[in-house]
Amino acid sequence: MTTSQIYMLDKDDAAIAVDSELVAGKHTPQHGSRDGAHASIGATSDAAAGSDAGAASLISLVKRLLVKTTDGLPVVEALRSASDVSSLRIDVAASGDTQLLAAVSGQTHRLHALRLSAPAPVTVQLKDGATVLEVFNLVAGVPHHLPLRGRPYHKGTANTALNINLSGAVQVDGRLEYVTAA
Repeated sequence: MTTSQIYMLDKDDAAIAVDSELVAGKHTPQHGSRDGAHASIGATSDAAAGSDAGAASLISLVKRLLVKTTDGLPVVEALRSASDVSSLRIDVAASGDTQLLAAVSGQTHRLHALRLSAPAPVTVQLKDGATVLEVFNLVAGVPHHLPLRGRPYHKGTANTALNINLSGAVQVDGRLEYVTAA
């Protein structure tokens, strides 16, 4: 196969250059770039995305993000299989602050997934010590989810407990997926 350029006529009879391949003595028009990449998935001549914020085409940035891995696994899969991810059942009914995770010397708590539900409306606050990280206004019977992901939703400060605060004495159930590390 030989790649070359031929000229064709457009609807106004103007000559336009078209990339083609010579296959069995016939020119076959190509769609895409001349460097062998298919146009729908981006040309290999795209400037490589060297960082998540650098100057590059959208396609090369998406390619970069798709291939980011940890130990050969996609980032989320690596986190799900890591032994350092812990799970905690949430079962709280008292109004005010309740400690979910105790403070650990020199370490922080990282929230990677959360599920909450309540049988009645209640406002739930997740706190890093006394600092509010996030507020959830739960509706009766409607669960709230923060799905598991590699990058934590919140990272607490070192030597600080993770607390949950309820606006009223309503039963709140759920699950917390977290990592405690330096």
